[in-house]
Amino acid sequence: MARKMLGVAPSGTTDAATVAFVDGRSRYNAITARTANFTPALTNEGGLQNITASTAITVTLPSNATVAFAIGTRLDFLRAGTGTVTFAAGSGSTVTATPSLTLRAQWSACTAVKTATNAWVVIGDMT
Repeated sequence: MARKMLGVAPSGTTDAATVAFVDGRSRYNAITARTANFTPALTNEGGLQNITASTAITVTLPSNATVAFAIGTRLDFLRAGTGTVTFAAGSGSTVTATPSLTLRAQWSACTAVKTATNAWVVIGDMT
């Protein structure tokens, strides 16, 4: 039986299928390299979106009708490349952050939290 762990796989485990589930969802996902504009998918929950592009990237946070993330979902992002990373609202959703929706610099990180059916807040090292 897999141990209940948050954020990491059991020692020596490389297969995410063996990771414990909490509330019916796995708490372990991979680090995904990103080099172009994208909209997160349900499979990205619990993982890190490692944005390595040297050109500007837009991350579109979707409405519930597009991708039905649960309220409270957290998505992590790292600007590993030199390209600007900006967050945008998908059709029917709203996204807020302060002071802007753009990660500040290379190696800045943030978390997008779904706070209501069609609302996101981005918390982190924004410019």
